[in-house]
Amino acid sequence: MRPFFVVALLVLVGCASTPAPLPDAPPPGLSLTADATRYAPGDEARLTLTNDSETTFEMGVIGCAVLQIPEEGDWVTSPAGNDRACIALLQTFRPGDSETVTVPLDVPAGVYRFAHTLTPEGERTQVVAATAAFEVGP
Repeated sequence: MRPFFVVALLVLVGCASTPAPLPDAPPPGLSLTADATRYAPGDEARLTLTNDSETTFEMGVIGCAVLQIPEEGDWVTSPAGNDRACIALLQTFRPGDSETVTVPLDVPAGVYRFAHTLTPEGERTQVVAATAAFEVGP
């Protein structure tokens, strides 16, 4: 694990944004995984972002993994108070890189996933890696 990443662990922060859908298909070799498919409220999820592609990605000054819920056949940003896990540093995510962080799930019972937006180096378009759906409940 790179030293700066220890300082920049993901932290859930509230956000009052309008829910917006994100694409479902990450580019080949880019993945975001959670360590379980079911959690109790207040549990911690271990998220791992892995780049097995040949592309270098950039995450902005606030690179966020967004907590999402299913709505009308799509995934949208969760209206829960704690809906983002953010890295507070600019990061380049190179081929072969993998980062794992722990995120508290202080959210109501329901079905969720995390989605993380990255930008391929030198491009203006963004790509999204998302975890599989997981449940938070008793």
